[in-house]
Parts: sequence; C-alpha cells; structure tokens
Amino acid sequence: MVPLRRRSRPARIRLRLAFILRLAFIFAAISCALYYAVTSHGNVSNIASSSTDCHSLERLDDGDGRVEDKDQTTRLRLEAERRWLAQNGYLYMQHSRKAGGTTLCMLLRHNSKGLVRTQAMGWDADKSRETCQIISLCRDCNYKTRNWYSAEKLPSILVGAMNNSGRNFIEMEGAGVPIDLLTNPGWDSFIFVSTIRHPIERVASALRGDPKYHRNPDCPVGQLNCTKSYIQERHILEACSRGIYSCLSNYFVRMFSGRDTNVPSPSRVMLEEAKANFLRFSCVVLQEQWDETVGCLGILGMHLNMKGRFNVVGRMSAPLAPGNKKSNESYIEGFSSAEMGLLLRLNELDMEFYEWAKGFILRSAALRSKSVT
Repeated sequence: MVPLRRRSRPARIRLRLAFILRLAFIFAAISCALYYAVTSHGNVSNIASSSTDCHSLERLDDGDGRVEDKDQTTRLRLEAERRWLAQNGYLYMQHSRKAGGTTLCMLLRHNSKGLVRTQAMGWDADKSRETCQIISLCRDCNYKTRNWYSAEKLPSILVGAMNNSGRNFIEMEGAGVPIDLLTNPGWDSFIFVSTIRHPIERVASALRGDPKYHRNPDCPVGQLNCTKSYIQERHILEACSRGIYSCLSNYFVRMFSGRDTNVPSPSRVMLEEAKANFLRFSCVVLQEQWDETVGCLGILGMHLNMKGRFNVVGRMSAPLAPGNKKSNESYIEGFSSAEMGLLLRLNELDMEFYEWAKGFILRSAALRSKSVT
C-alpha cells in the first residue's frame, strides 16, 4: 500500500506552483502601479526598462492566443511613449469624425505640457476653423491618394512637415491609420491617440451635425428627420468606397485597419487588423465615458485644462454652440426600426470592434484608477 503522504505529493506541488504564480502576479501588479505613478508625473529617468506594464497585461489576456505579436506591439508602444516623455518623439492624432475628434484636438491644444511648438510660430489654420492639422500639408484630405504619398516614406514626410511648422504633433482626419503602422520602423518615434464612439450614435451625429447633409435651407443643422433620405444602402456604400471622411458603414474598422481607401466592404481580416493596430495606440478615449477614460492622456504628460473653454466646431475660447449634444442624450432614438436594422447590418463589424475596444478601454481605466489609490 502506498503511504498517504506520497499520494498527497502532487497536491503539494500544485499548491507551491499556485503560490509562485500568485507572487508573480503581485510583482507584475506592483510594477504596473509604479509605472503609472512615474509616467503620470513625467519623470522619464525613473521608468523601468521592463516591457511589462498594465497595458501589456491587458493586451495579453483577451483569449485569442497571439501573445508574441501583442508583446512586440507593447514594446513598440512603450518605447515610443518613453521618447515622447523625453520630448524626442512625435504625436499622431487619428481624428475620429463625429466621435469626439475635435474635442480631443482642442483639449490637446489647451494642455500645458506635452505638445510643443519649437519655434514662435502661429497655428497652421485658416480663419474659419482652428485645428490640429497642418493645413499646408493636408486639410481633411485622404493623404493616401496624394501624389506625394508613399507608405514607406510617410513617417519622414510627416516629421518634415512638423519640423517646418515648429511642432511635435499632427492630426489626420481624411484617411485611416498608416497601413504599415506595426511594421515600418519610421513609426517607432510616434505615439498614437484617438477617440471612439458607439457606431450608430456616430452615424446619427453625422446626419444631425455635418453641414453636407443640411444644404437644403429647410433642413437646418441639428435636425435628423430631414436627413433620413441619406439612409440608403447604395448611397452609404458609394460614399464609403470614396474614403472614410463621409463613410457611415464600418467606419472604425476601416480607419483602424488602415485599409480605408477603395475597399467596398470590410472583411473579418480587416477587423483583426484593426484590433492589432488599436493596441499600438497609447490613448483612445471613449466618447460616451469621456471623463472616466481621458486619463490615458495623463500618462503621456498631458495636463489638460477644462474642456468648456472652446467651441466644439473648432474655435478657441468661444461660447459653446447652441444645440450641442448633452452627454446623456441619445441620437439613436430618432431612427425607425427599419432604419436601425439597416444601419446595424452596415456596421456589424464596427459594433463588434466597438464592444471589444470599449471593454479594453474601461479595463485600462480601472487599472489606472487602482494604481493611484
């Protein structure tokens, strides 16, 4: 008969392994807290050289098994953030239309640290609208269709434009993220920030607030009912085939995948590419929960002022425009069941991407909150 103590040996081994794993998790959590505590104060010299942080823990734990790719993406992102905090890098703002993009831009312009102009130069903007774009290079344009565009050379083109304008940041709105975001070494010195919003709310906001849908004087900006003629599948897909600027179908998948030009219908491959590129972003703010999620900018040394000091149509220190959406107001209620069904079908991949991204953003915000308590 086998002695009882020998029978229990596997159980003792499992307990020891469990104890070791718990110690490893506690160590990672402490490292995470230290990382955020240091980076939130902009002290670059004390940042640990380890590539493991709260973001990487989140990114490695969403169940699809692709650990190596995500760990490499995390390393790229962390290195870019270190360069930025040392004022040796650049910020690329991917403007999400009708998803808080202008709000993010104006907040960045108000911040007291982070974005810099290396020369005493005015903002590169026209008289009608202040912006974070470099107008002389590209105003709301799809840069991927410009004759100067080269995917390989784009990082150096943007760096040259920023240096000429005396700044270390740029905003892009008319095109999606760089197609080679994860593979082109030229992007290693860039941090990326953006926003995201419920896809159908974004569509409703565009129909209500984009002047292109309100050219008829009987259909003033802010009205939704008089723009419903645009909710036609053929019309929507034709607009998306020309680019993402006025696209109302799977906008976020197109934008974050980088395959936003001449793509009639996104695929699940593009959805996975969008997720992979999303993980390279240092900060993506959730429009519906702005105050809870905008803290990711603090990690980048962005000390932001109050957002009520500018008009959301892009004028600094102007009164808030009348009729702006309240944070708890839903635009979706204005759609019929048939219209809602069509828009959901045309944004099926976006809805999946949004729910995935929202979960990631909120988990990251919860980790930041715990690290400072």
